[in-house]
Amino acid sequence: MHHDTSLSNDQFDAQDYMFLTGERPNRSEVFRGDALCDPVETGKTLQMLSRLAGNLERKGAAPAQQLDNPNIPAGYTYFGQLVAHDLTFEASKLPSQARTLATLVNLNTGILDLDCIYGGGPDKSPHLYQHSGPPLYRTARDKLRLGLTRGEEQTADDLPRMRAFAPHGTVSDDPAFIKPARLNNRENWYETLIADPRNEDNLILSQLVVLFHKLHNKIVDGVRRRCKLARDVSAFPEARELTTAIYREVIKHDYLRVLMRPDIWEHYNKATAEDGFRYFKPASKEPAIIPIEFAVAAKRIGHAMINTRYDFNKNFNEQFNTIENDALRITQLVESGPDGTSAADFVPLPAKWRIEWPRFFPEMKLTSDSTYLPKGSGFTPSRTLRAHSTRSLRSRRPLTERELPGSTNEFLPGLIYHDLARSFHLGLPRGQLMARLFKIDERLTPKEITTSLKRERRRPSNPGSLVSGSLTPQDINILAEDTPLLLYILLEAELRENGLRLGELGSRLMGDVMFGLLLRADTDLSGKAESHCEREFPKGLPKTMREIHVYVGTP
Repeated sequence: MHHDTSLSNDQFDAQDYMFLTGERPNRSEVFRGDALCDPVETGKTLQMLSRLAGNLERKGAAPAQQLDNPNIPAGYTYFGQLVAHDLTFEASKLPSQARTLATLVNLNTGILDLDCIYGGGPDKSPHLYQHSGPPLYRTARDKLRLGLTRGEEQTADDLPRMRAFAPHGTVSDDPAFIKPARLNNRENWYETLIADPRNEDNLILSQLVVLFHKLHNKIVDGVRRRCKLARDVSAFPEARELTTAIYREVIKHDYLRVLMRPDIWEHYNKATAEDGFRYFKPASKEPAIIPIEFAVAAKRIGHAMINTRYDFNKNFNEQFNTIENDALRITQLVESGPDGTSAADFVPLPAKWRIEWPRFFPEMKLTSDSTYLPKGSGFTPSRTLRAHSTRSLRSRRPLTERELPGSTNEFLPGLIYHDLARSFHLGLPRGQLMARLFKIDERLTPKEITTSLKRERRRPSNPGSLVSGSLTPQDINILAEDTPLLLYILLEAELRENGLRLGELGSRLMGDVMFGLLLRADTDLSGKAESHCEREFPKGLPKTMREIHVYVGTP
């Protein structure tokens, strides 16, 4: 790559993020690089991306069964979200709030250490932890808190929440305040006691956090029992060490294996810190700075995997007969209860809403060609990895003229628009450049991209009529030659792997960064943790999410 002084330095200088190659691309290698320096062209590009987002959302409106992925259970969509939260935490969410790398600050460590679960530990974040015994006996604070579910059968299966009574009339109408719930004809607010507020983004993710809390706590019990620790001696260091080691094993042997092309997963699994990586340098002594191509593009593939309905547990059709096909719509997991009530009305979690993990993380198997697949049926699938998006999770606030020049205050942006707009603002290289840098054998051709983007432009009932707000011929010509990296990765998965897994570029980009981060992590257990590991896990640490939920003993 060459430096191009026509782009201002503050567009690319950063300490928390870097470009994968270590150098910023020149203007001709960036998606719509010329438009970055021209406010008028910037507005035109954002308008084109809004039309592209509409195109992808309409593709995602196909019948759900046509888009189900038989190879990837739904749980991996949300495990990927947990990993993303562990690696990066940016203060700004909207594209207009982070237009340069210099303004994009990562508040997390980026080293796969579960700081999105543990926070600052018992000393710095005591509100996240509970004592292993009665506090009056000076017992150690080494367990992660859990919350009780609501209903006749109260169990410790919810996030920990603190009830707060708000002064009358001060915050009840403020949607930014703690979620209100009307119990016993009184207004109550519940503040969730977790390290990362994003981990309450949806019900599946919050239940996944509960699962990791339980995993940690069970290991604490085992350490205390085996080591016969005094009441005031903490088992936290060993429990966190083992929980984090299990988490990393799951990332390598379960999560990445289900996403990546089998031959590429094998390549990176055998790679060493000194050999086998294209750009990421695991042997470097510098802090692990997250590549921006991964953080803003490859890491966002999970948004395409969000399904529109989920088979959550056996209670659905029995308890809530309004739900179609015994499954939950994604909007019900994010913003409303199963019976049509608001999200606030199922805080704390009703007992009958506990997730049944075998539906989300079933037993997996390896086929003769090393493909990693679910063993059997009966699980809840994710969506196929294609150039599509669910329109169910659109923002309720239209973009303003400042955020989207030419906006008529009618465009409700979805996740895919925010992903595409942010990658444009931050000057990410186009997909074609990344395919060349990684020496991809079968790169997407402009004709393939054009054909895919044209597929949605006309109404099935009237082929001569364009869909309102669809991509124009000029849009398609631009995107076929100058493709946003995220769109390229999704199109590659769709056209090369039938949407069942990532294609070659997506797999190599994911492997280079994630396996690199795993190698940079300190994987050697301390003496105490290793001794407990041998006794608690005689067959070795769990390597799959299924092994975790079986070990913990969840439903």
